[in-house]
This record gives sequence, C-alpha cells and structure tokens, in this order.
Amino acid sequence: MVEVESIKCRRFYQLNLGNLSLYRSELMGIATMLIIVCHAPAYGVEMPAWLSRVLSSGGFGVDIFLFLSGMGMYHSYESRKVKGISIGAWWIKRYLRIILPCLLLIIPIKCLLSLWGRPIEVDSLLIELSGFGFAFGKSPLWFITSILLLYILTPLIDLLLRGKYKWPICIGLSVACFVAAYIFLADSGWGFMLQRWSSYFIGWALALDIKEKKPASVWVTIALPLSMYAVLYWMNHQINTHFSLFWLQGISMVMLFAYLLEKIRNKTFLSILSFMGVISLESYVTNEYLIRSLFFFSWTIYGVNINPGNHTLYWGGTLLCIFVSYLVNRMSKHILKKR
Repeated sequence: MVEVESIKCRRFYQLNLGNLSLYRSELMGIATMLIIVCHAPAYGVEMPAWLSRVLSSGGFGVDIFLFLSGMGMYHSYESRKVKGISIGAWWIKRYLRIILPCLLLIIPIKCLLSLWGRPIEVDSLLIELSGFGFAFGKSPLWFITSILLLYILTPLIDLLLRGKYKWPICIGLSVACFVAAYIFLADSGWGFMLQRWSSYFIGWALALDIKEKKPASVWVTIALPLSMYAVLYWMNHQINTHFSLFWLQGISMVMLFAYLLEKIRNKTFLSILSFMGVISLESYVTNEYLIRSLFFFSWTIYGVNINPGNHTLYWGGTLLCIFVSYLVNRMSKHILKKR
C-alpha cells in the first residue's frame, strides 16, 4: 500500500514530455490567447493599472511559440533527412508556409490603408513582405523574422544540438545570444530577438525526449525556471539589471500547461484551444496589422463614441481578426496544397 502511494506521488510530480507534442495545437492556442490579451494595454484599452501589468506579462506567449517551433523543426528536419529532400527545397517549403499567410493579410491591409491616405513606400514594403522586415525596422513581426532566421541556421543548430553534449552547447548558445543582445546589440531589433532565441534552442534539444515520451520532474521543468525568473526579476528591480524574463516564463508555463491539459476532460474547451492554435500564425499577424489599421477609422457615430476606452476597437477587432485569420489559414493551405 505504501509502495502504491509512493508511485502515485512520483507520478503526480512528473510531467510526461510527450504531452508537449500531444497537446501542441492546444498549447499554441493558449499562446495565441496570451498574445491577444497582452497587446490590449499596448493598444490603449483602458483598465486598472494592476490588470494592465498582469495582461502585459502575457508576452511570453511568443516564447511558447518559439519553444514549440524548435520542437517541431527538429522533427521536420529529421523527416527531410529520411525523405532525402534537399536543404534548399526544405527551406523554401518552410518559408512559403510562413510567408504566404503574411502576404495574404498584409497586402490587402496596406492597399486599404492607402485609400485612406497612407502612402505605400515600395522599397520598405518589399522588405516588410520578405518576412525579414523586423531586422531592418520595417515590420513589427519580430517572431516571423526570428523564425525565418532560425530556419536558415537549422543545419548548424542540428549539428550542435545532438548527442551527449547537446545541453552544455544549448546553454552556451543561449548565453552567447544573451551576451550579444545585452552588450553588442542593446536597444536594437536584433538584440530584442536574440534574447528570446533560447526558447527555440531548448525546444529543439528536448524534441527527441518529447518524441520518446520521457518523464521529467516538475521541479526541473517548472519550479527551476520559475525560481530563476524570481531571482532575475529581483535583480532587474533592485540592482537595475535588464535580463529578459519572457523566455523563463515561456519555458515554465508551457510545461505547466502541458501538465494541466492532461487533466482536462472538457472536449469543447480543448477544441477551442486547438482552433486558436491552428490559426496562431494568422492571428499574430492580424493582431499586429489589422487592429492597428482600425485606429484610422472614426468610432464616433452621430456624435456618440461607440469605442469607450478602446474596448470596442480592440475586442471587436479581435473577433474580426479571428474570423479573417481562419479564412486566410484555409486559403493559404489550399494554395500550398496545389503546389
């Protein structure tokens, strides 16, 4: 009896890493919702100061994207090897999957805004549409630029993050990115991206263990990152350091969410999360572009403000974004399927 209880206790404090793959769509859905709510204060939605601080911390949803992308790209790159697909063909396929939804969303929005007096600068637009715009200050989509750069670096990442030394190398890569971000590229778009890339490296390094559904202690996967977060948070506020904390939140929270999702039996709730995960890329783009475009329209009708506190604009705009994201997701999948 004591032995049975001991086994149950160990299981309670263990996370099946396979859940990160099993619930990948649901985890992407949670990350999508976190990004939606975290942008509300940035778009001027009126709310109490404490709520604004809480919602703003949801930016770690993008770090969850990076972690899950690292995990997914490991398997995609391994599949490329098995199928004998060239690196160039693999990269083009991945690039199109990312860039096509962006084109289908950004071009119509830019054209619409041009009708409202927002001129289009062709050279800037071309850089923006390439997906690398954030690196040149031409786009707000830092995740898109990051993931495309990481795709380019995939052969090197694959070479480094395999074998028995992958974890020391993963730590070394992360430290190198932090040093570059804080010392050499501080206050630049490149620095902003580099300080978040560790989430991708960790996702890649864990991918094989996730595939094999290995157990992991919640103390290592959840408690340790949260403890590091608490220490760095204290340092940032007490001795004026500037450590990025989003990646630590992202790692610990994606593990916690994967642990909790296994306990949830509500299929409707899981289906909603999965749906939001399916349109995660499109939702990210519409949240940055479509909602921004709504600021150029008047929200006063017959002298009545129908957008008090920017709530109508943001939350109504969010529903519009979800609908448009779904349509573009279906459209881009249809186009790519024809290739």
